[in-house]
Amino acid sequence: MLALWSRRDNEGKWTSYKEIVGDLKSVGVSERTVARYLSALVAEQKLEKVERGYKKTFYRPAEKFWESLSRSKQFRISEESLSRIGKYVMDVLEKTTADAEETTKLIEELAQEEHNKLPENEKDSDEGWEKAIDHVFSEATIKEDERKALHALVDSLLKDAIYHCLTNPYVLGRIADTETLASILQDDIWDLVSRYMDVWVFLYKHPGAVSEIKRYVKISP
Repeated sequence: MLALWSRRDNEGKWTSYKEIVGDLKSVGVSERTVARYLSALVAEQKLEKVERGYKKTFYRPAEKFWESLSRSKQFRISEESLSRIGKYVMDVLEKTTADAEETTKLIEELAQEEHNKLPENEKDSDEGWEKAIDHVFSEATIKEDERKALHALVDSLLKDAIYHCLTNPYVLGRIADTETLASILQDDIWDLVSRYMDVWVFLYKHPGAVSEIKRYVKISP
């Protein structure tokens, strides 16, 4: 979101809520998510907010926060790069949904059955649907070869992507110049997103693997 103000034609300027939503929707971010993050950034005094006329709201980075960002050159991970990542994720989502159409229908049907069993006071809430879907996943099973494939994907994500990125001495030691470091981080982000999506695609096509991954990484309830 903050990268929107890094463009030369918009550096630190007031930008309307409508423009912000439009830009971020184009890379797959929902308006609800945009509104939530705008509120959080305003509360943290990282963004300034002003009302102009009827239902016209504008935002811009707070001066001190903008100066700190400019000095640290955080925008080297460019808006263009972030946009490409957003498009890549949306393309994977669309392709996976199409490829696993039968799985999608099955999950929807089973989740609806579980939702119908809920008490009336839970049916109209997001928590109710989450409870129904979690129950569907907990009842599903996977084969041994699928379990091994999942473990390999998770290992790749946790060890080869996350662990490598966060412990790379070349990056942590600031050995290279700022632009080179930013380029390395950009490559790391691409690799991390790619491996994450590989795991997500597997889980989407094998619902029973959801419970397995919870056991594997020991996620607390």
